[in-house]
Amino acid sequence: MKHFTLSLRALTLCVATLMASVAFAEPDNAYHWFYDVFEVYPTGAGQIYVVDQDEDTAESKEDIPAESWAATTEYKAEVFGQSTKYLNGYAQPAEGWHFLGFGTQEEVLSPASDYSDYTMLFVNSKTSADDNTTDLTPFEPDTTIYALFTHVYATVDASCNLFGAVDVKPFINNIGDDVTLTATPNEEYKATFDYWLAPDGETQLTDPVIKVKASEVAQYIAFFHSDAVETIPADPSGYTIIYDERNLTLISDYASVLFINTYEPEKDRLTYTIGSGYIWGQTPTIVWSYSDIVVLPMAEDVYPSDNPLWMKAATPVSDLDGSMTWFQVVLPTGDEWQIKLQKLAATVTIPEGTMVVGISNETIATLGGIDDVLTLEEYVEPNPDEDAVKSVNAAVPASEAIYDMSGRRIKAMNRKGIYVVGGKKIVIRK
Repeated sequence: MKHFTLSLRALTLCVATLMASVAFAEPDNAYHWFYDVFEVYPTGAGQIYVVDQDEDTAESKEDIPAESWAATTEYKAEVFGQSTKYLNGYAQPAEGWHFLGFGTQEEVLSPASDYSDYTMLFVNSKTSADDNTTDLTPFEPDTTIYALFTHVYATVDASCNLFGAVDVKPFINNIGDDVTLTATPNEEYKATFDYWLAPDGETQLTDPVIKVKASEVAQYIAFFHSDAVETIPADPSGYTIIYDERNLTLISDYASVLFINTYEPEKDRLTYTIGSGYIWGQTPTIVWSYSDIVVLPMAEDVYPSDNPLWMKAATPVSDLDGSMTWFQVVLPTGDEWQIKLQKLAATVTIPEGTMVVGISNETIATLGGIDDVLTLEEYVEPNPDEDAVKSVNAAVPASEAIYDMSGRRIKAMNRKGIYVVGGKKIVIRK
């Protein structure tokens, strides 16, 4: 498998408090209510703390003054006109309990993380029937959010979290309960269960189904492996051009495929779309990833691409489709961060192991010519409501100016994609 790589700064997704943002663009004098109830389950196993803010500036609970947090069982607020409200919260277990995450009494919807106690949950809203009402009658609660606590719990080790799943019954358990833990390999990835690592950190239990009695907080960690997957080492630069004779499924966390689109003559640009994790066989593909790339070969028919192309051997440009002008894909190096396309003269020979993209001569004639070097930009769907929605980003100083992947300075990172802030790449996946 041939590849070139470049890695991006990781954006850590934390999962174990609650953060919500709602932006409204309703007629003037419209009132919006939040009304949510917070409950600890089982009762007495812990406490929920919340605080609301007018700006989304907190990345962890430590960013909010300790005196601002309030232990509470409900949250009500009204938002006037076009406005934004941010609700932050976290859960703290009582002594002898473990915090599982937020959810319902039947399941965890937002699991706790080993790395943080900050998670994201959406707070619903309702609007009054009378926009001119100034003294609103409270609505019934939109949502009941449970902070869930237990004693015996199970996780899959981070090194193999795609290869299997675990189940604990009852998932909310108390001292003296009989608890069954089940580890199930992921058949899609042809995975195999290896063992449970017991709470002492040393004992390995090889039965995928084990029964224990809850006597204290105890974590069991499941390990799986798959001989079918393959790993492509990542380079510190951030993108990867992958070419393989087989179809591949991308199973890495926080990795995406960049699909190059047809040139847009009306906007005079070449764009890419961030897509699903599938790499077509015999088609050179750019993968965005900040860490090693894990792929699973698929036993399916391969449909070779005629644009873009991968040079399996040194090839004269004159041997390629003459209705196209061909560009070589050049990945960033050093302090650069944009993918460039260098126009190839008809007389040159393209080196082996090169990805090239063709732009139709008809399109180029319509434009009256085209630059020798193009920048590949991310395609962003037009947002007609963008002006009506308040940005969820705080202002940044000039030294922290935000640029998109085309090098344009922008006001806010309000779409998913790759941005450059203060000379560093930032990944937004919302």
